[in-house]
Amino acid sequence: MPTPGISTSTTSPSFSALTPAGVGIPADGLVLWVRADHGIYKNAQNEVCAWHDQSGKGNDLHQFTARPTWQSAAIGGQPAIRAATTSQLLYTENVLGIAATSGRTFIAVSQLATATGRFNPIIQGQSGTTSTYLMIDANTWQTAGSREGLYVTNSSFDTGLATSTTPRLHVLTVSTMAVGTALSSALAYRVNGAAQTLTLKTGNGSIQSFAGANYTAVGSVNASPSAAATAGDGMVAEALVYDRALTADEITAVETALKARYGI
Repeated sequence: MPTPGISTSTTSPSFSALTPAGVGIPADGLVLWVRADHGIYKNAQNEVCAWHDQSGKGNDLHQFTARPTWQSAAIGGQPAIRAATTSQLLYTENVLGIAATSGRTFIAVSQLATATGRFNPIIQGQSGTTSTYLMIDANTWQTAGSREGLYVTNSSFDTGLATSTTPRLHVLTVSTMAVGTALSSALAYRVNGAAQTLTLKTGNGSIQSFAGANYTAVGSVNASPSAAATAGDGMVAEALVYDRALTADEITAVETALKARYGI
């Protein structure tokens, strides 16, 4: 019997759509929602060419060059998409309709296969540039060494949390992307329900223009130089993007739902 929500052909899979209310997460502002047990287009070798967006906004993700792989029982016993090289990327050529200066929220359930490589569960940016990016960033640029962190328009941040090969729930909120705003006042980052203290490693700590950003990707292996000096390898079971910063109560609702689902 085929797995619900999974297609082993290039035709559209038959599955019941997910609803925010059905899983206890906010609906307002949801512009991307992918979950690895729904809307997967893959071949018989479990190589994924597309991932259907459950938000209703039509922001489906497609392969970049090589295809990441689908794994049936990966994170908390749930399916996930695994990227082990920089070319195994699922993305869309837009920023989901979010204005360049608007706040946003990135949420991802992910797991590293190696704790020393750089991996981005969710990233938005301008391809071909050196700094126009916003991302959740394990082993970020100029990390103090194997830390969870963030990269925001030429500024990189470490937390005090060491990277791990256990499942983690990441929630990044950005209140605004207005140029010149101090990132210390705009960013909030949580891992597994705990707020993280951010330490600036490079950059001037203020938001630079995000107007050129032209893509959104889920499960990105990053080979840019870092102290680890290795590319990452990781899995994403679920990813959500909102076009605003969620409130504290909304974040609690999301964390409660996803931690229960993935046993975090």
